[in-house]
Amino acid sequence: MHKARAFFSVCAGLFLLALAYHMGARSAGAQAGAQIECPCIVDGVAAAVINRQVHWRLGYRTGGVSPTIPGTARVVACDANDALLENGDCYTYEPGTDWIYNGNLMESPTSVQRITIGQLKARYATPASGR
Repeated sequence: MHKARAFFSVCAGLFLLALAYHMGARSAGAQAGAQIECPCIVDGVAAAVINRQVHWRLGYRTGGVSPTIPGTARVVACDANDALLENGDCYTYEPGTDWIYNGNLMESPTSVQRITIGQLKARYATPASGR
């Protein structure tokens, strides 16, 4: 009976240790700052996506924040007026308006032609020598 009690105590201790770690990791993650997704500096304009909004600054004087970028895919490239999402969607922002969808980089279809093994062999077969 003593071994069962010791085993139960060890299991309870491990459970409480895992629970304390889980709660601590969650609260530490909540304290983390905003993530900068795609920093960019072009012609003196610095831009970056933070929380799906483009934050931009020209020198130390002027700057701005765009409306939220549409879509759910991660933003992989941007500048002060454009955003490219991971799924290929392209958006442009003009101040005073909303984001305008410019299409998808991967919309052009890739032509695929079915080929049989016989056609493949005929194409690459070496001609038989006349022995």
